[in-house]
Amino acid sequence: VGVKNKTPEVQTKLGNSIVIDVDKNQ
Repeated sequence: VGVKNKTPEVQTKLGNSIVIDVDKNQ
């Protein structure tokens, strides 16, 4: 259960990082 709970958090952090990178490129 702990691993499953951590997965969405990691995906969210990665998603946020990608969004920030896109904003910087623009």
